[in-house]
Amino acid sequence: MDLLLNNVAAVYLPHEDHLMRLRNLSIGIQSGKIVYMDDSKDVPPAKKVIDAQNFICLPALIDPHTHSVWGGSRAKEFARRLAGENYTKILEEGGGILSTVTQTRNQSLTRLSQGCRYRLRPMLQNGVGTVEVKSGYGLNPATEQRLLMAARTAATPQQITTTFLGAHTIPKEYRGRRDQYVRQIIEEQLPVCAPYADSIDVYCDRGAFTLDESIEILKAGKSAGL
Repeated sequence: MDLLLNNVAAVYLPHEDHLMRLRNLSIGIQSGKIVYMDDSKDVPPAKKVIDAQNFICLPALIDPHTHSVWGGSRAKEFARRLAGENYTKILEEGGGILSTVTQTRNQSLTRLSQGCRYRLRPMLQNGVGTVEVKSGYGLNPATEQRLLMAARTAATPQQITTTFLGAHTIPKEYRGRRDQYVRQIIEEQLPVCAPYADSIDVYCDRGAFTLDESIEILKAGKSAGL
């Protein structure tokens, strides 16, 4: 074996509706996979052995909602929110998502992919093994596709699932033409984004999409296999 975690104080595993705790086990790993998990007597030899009697082991964590691919910074807006300002107000003034959209559209696939990898690395170091990554900062066919491709090519050890979120908000160029943007999402964005996405999401809220719009977009996504 490549690695043996010897005499682990506690191993936590999902079991039905709770976590099951096992004590004083040894765990053997070969080529990145667990090949041995039993008591600490007569353990098989390994290239590297770690004494884990003061540690616990548990399955990798899952983060089911992240925006890990984007460009630019909204640090000033974050300060406003910490001071108590409402996010919807900032969005309606052209900030929030719209501010990031403007900055993201100017970034290349390579740079977006590098940024995604940079943000996911500390999550891995803190035990997150599966990450959902949304698009939503392009709001046009080419950039939404590029965001999903960047997530797929980020090349991290984590399992990454991708979500198409072209319906994040109404972009500036479509203000006053909501119906046309909904049609663009369904007829132009979805066909080029679906091959790079596992799921579809809609931001249904004041200042974003109505319930009826959300249902229409989600039905179209489901028909596309998401």
